[in-house]
Amino acid sequence: MKYSKNKLFTTLISVTLILGTPLSFLVNKSLAANNLHRVSFTEPLEQINSSLLSPDIVNKTNNHLELADNRRKVPREVYEVWQITNQVRAKYGLRPLQFNHRLYAAAQNHSNDMARNRFMSHRGSNGSTMSDRVKAVGYQYSYLAENVASGQRTPQEVVRSWMNSSGHRKNILNPNLTEIGIGYANNYWTQVFGRRK
Repeated sequence: MKYSKNKLFTTLISVTLILGTPLSFLVNKSLAANNLHRVSFTEPLEQINSSLLSPDIVNKTNNHLELADNRRKVPREVYEVWQITNQVRAKYGLRPLQFNHRLYAAAQNHSNDMARNRFMSHRGSNGSTMSDRVKAVGYQYSYLAENVASGQRTPQEVVRSWMNSSGHRKNILNPNLTEIGIGYANNYWTQVFGRRK
């Protein structure tokens, strides 16, 4: 499948992993990869409660959101996708997804990889699966799902695209999932959903 560099296009892929059964798809693309966010962390990493990232206690600087205690920073796009996703879930009577920094690290590193290497897949450029990436950051799960997209320019646009696709919509509205991490790099988006063991 070839795409013109001059045309805006959107590509969506979704996958759900239940107890170690991965699915992966690949779409090659030509997009500049000059807007990457690096994710690193040190132990211990605790789950971030949604109330900790409310707009009242977040300092917005340099296109990142910083927690009031200066421990964590996430890109604005990541925060907005998380908030919009939870707004959608609320409309369907579902509990909000808690932001988890381990899942964020897995999602952000995957978005960076896709942007840097100009491809889109649930399989990383090194052959890693969603499960591999989540295990590498120390997240032990009983249920795992992933949405991937590219080409959308805003958080609103990417969540709308996911909601217009049955597989992505199913992941977003899955009541078995309790936590989320989101990655964003130069219009490459990753949502990793999880439920701990």
